Amino acid sequence: MQKQTLMAVLTALRQLLTAYAKPWHPQAQSRRGLGARMRELYLRNGAPGAIVYNAVMGAPDRLLSSSAAHLQTAYSVDVISAIIVAQVAAPAMRAAGFGTILVTGGGFADHPIPALATVSLGKAALRSAATMRGADLEPGGIRVATLTIAGQIAAGTSFDPERIAERYWEVVHWTVHGRQNSDLPASRRCLTDAAREG
Repeated sequence: MQKQTLMAVLTALRQLLTAYAKPWHPQAQSRRGLGARMRELYLRNGAPGAIVYNAVMGAPDRLLSSSAAHLQTAYSVDVISAIIVAQVAAPAMRAAGFGTILVTGGGFADHPIPALATVSLGKAALRSAATMRGADLEPGGIRVATLTIAGQIAAGTSFDPERIAERYWEVVHWTVHGRQNSDLPASRRCLTDAAREG
């Protein structure tokens, strides 16, 4: 996708948000509040065509020195809130007959780092949760995918922000045009790890 096309898409999205959506800032660690706000959003605007879940607590930590409260908060942000978003969105998406839930994964799921313990645990669990949600939701025409960014985001690399944006758009594009998961190339079905090195 050319840069001009991507910028046109982003401009259109901003215009839609300005026209139809009120700004709000959900706290992913507040599970009850997140669910309530998402329900309110869907009741007001209808089924979302696509959801991108990209929340992570991201604090450096180690398992042996982390309190139970810290571990619970990290898991709530990194994993449980993603599940709640899907639980709330799924009925509206089923009624519409389509939808995509896209989750941002990370290389820590494959290569956990002790000094980033909760991020590593969270990304591994997030991928498992996406796989299970995908199996549950696919019969209803809803696709669940992960895009794993397994490296440092930097211009001119395999993890160039523009390249990553193109991958996000590519996954959403299939939903916008009503395509089924089986229409994707085999390497992109269910889990889309298109931004991996190589």
